[in-house]
Amino acid sequence: MGKRGPHPVDPSYLLSVEDAWYRTFRDLRDWKTHGFISGPGERELWEELKKAHSAKQVQKICRRSKYWLNPHWKGGYFIGIALPQQASGFVTALKHKRCPRSDRPSSDDKRMRFLAKAMTAAVTGRSVRTVEDLLPEARSRVEQEFQCSCGHLKQEHCLTAHRTYCTKSTKNLGHCVFCMCTKYKYGGIRQARSG
Repeated sequence: MGKRGPHPVDPSYLLSVEDAWYRTFRDLRDWKTHGFISGPGERELWEELKKAHSAKQVQKICRRSKYWLNPHWKGGYFIGIALPQQASGFVTALKHKRCPRSDRPSSDDKRMRFLAKAMTAAVTGRSVRTVEDLLPEARSRVEQEFQCSCGHLKQEHCLTAHRTYCTKSTKNLGHCVFCMCTKYKYGGIRQARSG
């Protein structure tokens, strides 16, 4: 007999799904540019989504979107398909007791974070509480996966010429910003030793 309960979720998948939901909600409200994806905000649709009372309303709002919730637009493919399918989950998340309801701008950002977690839960078949518990662990695991053998993270090495320290000379590429490590080496996941 196999293990009971849901199958484990890959930490990087969990983080990327939560990040995709959050960025889409944020970009729906405000115009943003992410690399090659750029589009105007659709604030009126975000305001309507926050007040939706049924799955049909959410689906109707998604169909009206030209950008962020449109599956045929380059930036809205994943969410544009997932939100109409998970519309009832979105409405349930809006009614959740921990979903912020205030009209303050800071509450709007908190609402986006909560809805991103709730929609991640809906897509992965987990509860909101489980996703909230898994996300910090997933973040630390993903950071460990990109940890060099010197103990610093991959992003702390001059792998590109984006940092001021790194741009002084191309000979600095691969050097750790914090120690004398000269080349980025994948160190593997750090696991605690048992007993």
